[in-house]
This record gives sequence, structure tokens and C-alpha cells, in this order.
Amino acid sequence: LLDKIELENSTITRHSDSSGIDGDVSDITIENISSDQKLNLSIKHNHMALKHQRPASTPQQLGIPKKSNEDLLFRIKYKTIFENFNQESIKLNPKVLLYSDVVEIIPISLYTPMCNLVSDFINSFGNDKYKSNNYMRFIIGNTNFTKIIVNEKDINLYKFQDLPDSNSMSSKVIGDKNILVDFHNGIKVMMRIHTASSRFKTNSLKFDTQPYELNIPMESIILS
Repeated sequence: LLDKIELENSTITRHSDSSGIDGDVSDITIENISSDQKLNLSIKHNHMALKHQRPASTPQQLGIPKKSNEDLLFRIKYKTIFENFNQESIKLNPKVLLYSDVVEIIPISLYTPMCNLVSDFINSFGNDKYKSNNYMRFIIGNTNFTKIIVNEKDINLYKFQDLPDSNSMSSKVIGDKNILVDFHNGIKVMMRIHTASSRFKTNSLKFDTQPYELNIPMESIILS
């Protein structure tokens, strides 16, 4: 990788987590000041995670403004799911403090309805080119970069370069906590929902989003 960029007169920038909100998923950028060469790197240890986004912000991830009609309706449904889940949880265990206290009802009373809400919302804009591409760029990234996955026996380099736009998308719920999203351009992702905190009253969820299908170049380096 580094043979493609002159290190002399180059700067190395370590990005904050907030950069990912704007679509730049790079951890490090190496940039040569004199030649305008730039190398964006996303470095992971033994996993291929793309994003850990919150379902509550799904409308914004598609490019829909906050407090728009679509956003407000989505958030009402989101809040209702949590209200129903909280009521069921208190009936089951009046002293509930942690999600683990009501673990038996989480899949059917929280994960499944939340996945259905997000999946239905995605499908409602399935033929909207702007929202489809915006969502893909939010998850995958809106800049060219190389993802470096360091495993025990090898290092894999995935080159996310000049990815094709997504002109449409479709989504379906898999099991009780997964959503498969197809961007119809050779890219599919699987989003697994989970609680973002162990505390019951936080009402906080996240998706662990992993690639399901990627039509991109990959290079592997075997570690001796």
C-alpha cells in the first residue's frame, strides 16, 4: 500500500469516531502535501464490521431531515415499540433493572418489531435513488479507502475503491434480530440488532452491520 504514496512530506491523520457520522469510515489518512496523494485506511482486528448505527436514526441515514413528516412518524412507531416492550417487561419482572432480567422476551417483543419497523421503512424508499445511495454511502463509506483486517494467520486488504452507486434497495428480516439489505449493485449487508447498554431504562439499540456480499478486490498476506 505505502509504495503508492511518497512518505516524505506526508502527514498522518487519526480520525475521531465522529468522522463516521459524515460518511468517512477511515481510521487513518496518509496524505502527501506536495503531490496530493491520499491513502485512507480502516484498520480492524479480526472482524469486518462496517457500521454500528442506531436504528432510531434510520431516517437520517437515508438522508431524510429530522422533524420531517417521515422522520416524526418513524420515531412515533419506534417509541411505541419500546413502550410496549417496557410494559411487558415490568409485568414479567417488576424489579427489572437490566435487559438480562427479561432476556426471554427481548427477541419477540423488542428485536423483531424493531427489525420489522426498520426493514419496512427501508423498503418504502426502495426505488428512491437518492435515499438508496445515501444509505449505502452511510454504511459503506463515501470515500475511497482500504480496509485492513488483521487476523491471527493473515492480513486481508479489501479495496473499497470507486464503488458503483445504488439506484434501488430492498430489505428483509432474517430470523428475530437480523436485516438483510440489498443495494442491487453487488453489495449486500447484514444488520444484527442488539442492546447498546445492559441497563433496562436506556432504551438504546444498535445494529452490528457486516458485509454479506461484496464485489470488491481483496488481497491476502500470509503471516509467517
